[in-house]
Amino acid sequence: MSTPLPRLPFHVLSAFSPVPGTGSQAALIIYPSNADSRWLDDRYLLQVAGDFNYTATVHVAPTGEKGEWEIRWFTPKSELALCGHGTLSSSYILFKQHPELDTIQYINPIAGKFQSQRITSSHKEVQISLPSLPLDVIRSMGHGSPQSHPDAVKLIAALGVRQTDDVLDISEFKYGSHKSFIVLIRGDVGLRELGVDIRALGEIASGQIIVTQISPETDSDLVIRSRMFAPGIGIQEDTITGSAHTYLTNYYLLSKATQFLPPQLQQDTTSLVIQATQLSERGGGMKCILGQGGETVRLIGKVREFGNGYLVDDDDDDD
Repeated sequence: MSTPLPRLPFHVLSAFSPVPGTGSQAALIIYPSNADSRWLDDRYLLQVAGDFNYTATVHVAPTGEKGEWEIRWFTPKSELALCGHGTLSSSYILFKQHPELDTIQYINPIAGKFQSQRITSSHKEVQISLPSLPLDVIRSMGHGSPQSHPDAVKLIAALGVRQTDDVLDISEFKYGSHKSFIVLIRGDVGLRELGVDIRALGEIASGQIIVTQISPETDSDLVIRSRMFAPGIGIQEDTITGSAHTYLTNYYLLSKATQFLPPQLQQDTTSLVIQATQLSERGGGMKCILGQGGETVRLIGKVREFGNGYLVDDDDDDD
């Protein structure tokens, strides 16, 4: 008779949640080891993500090294190449469970190695350091002349931007293997009110479509707003997207898009702090800072746990 597998604890959380009722929701599943048969079964990981039906279900398993976990993220439809709110959520719980740790090391088969840091001054805030786009890709972005992009007409129409002159830049990149875009629009355009055609966006790009603007509220910090759509990977519109903000941070601070910053912020862009808000229905916010060399981005945000328990093996319920 086989030994039953241990029950798997789960937590449900909201990440990048400055106030209750905001932030991106995620489920976290913690495995006893990376040799657990369920951890090794991609179909099981995807099935659990489908059962929770959040934009991200996070699976973590300890490697055996102190303070190190493997991590994977799934939508109900597919595996994600990078997920900021899932990583922030898992870090919040793991730091609570391991008060002796100030840093957590993560390993992901797509994103590689990265880490999170405890913020001792706040019991709800966590800092994660995520890999951004390669610097050669970043340097190719932000040149302006958006109408020169072959997808410009379809993309602008699908986003519901009525005046083509309101679009300042269209930059293309890859989210994993998926075609993706950053679309920069003028700060006085009603980003929240755009009538977006989700189906049309899915026909243009299979990855992330990030539409962003610089807020007129920008002063000493750069204040940005965004929305993010990814119907090709099972996300109609995301609540608040950590991975998108790693790309936006390098886009605004290291690419040719620095030309669109207010003059007072163009002198030393690498030291700027970005205050970011995502204008989804729930909304959310975070602070973004360039890591050393620009290869990583530090995201700081609040996490709120609103439930936990154990997964039940459906075989246990059979009569």
